[in-house]
Amino acid sequence: MPKLLPVREPDPRSYRLRETADTLTGLTLREVTVAHGLPDVIFEFDDDLRLRTFATVRDDDAEHSLVFMPEGRVLVAGPGSALAVRASGTERGDD
Repeated sequence: MPKLLPVREPDPRSYRLRETADTLTGLTLREVTVAHGLPDVIFEFDDDLRLRTFATVRDDDAEHSLVFMPEGRVLVAGPGSALAVRASGTERGDD
C-alpha cells in the first residue's frame, strides 16, 4: 500500500511565479541567451526585465527550457546551447 502524504498548503513560490509571469505578459522578448556549458537560459524583455531559468537535471542531450509563444510556436533551448523555434506539438527533428 502506498504511503499517503499529508495535505499541505500550496507552495508560496507558485504565487511568485504567477506574479512574475503576469509582469512579463504583453512585453516584447528582445533576446534569448543560453549560457555556454550550462543549461541556463536568460530571456530579456522590454523595460530591461530579465528572466533566468535553469534546469534541475543535467542531461547534455535534453531540451531544458520550453517557452510557449503565441500562434502555436515554442521556443526550445537545448540540448546544450542550441535554440530553436518550432510548431507546438512537434518533436526535435520534425521541423
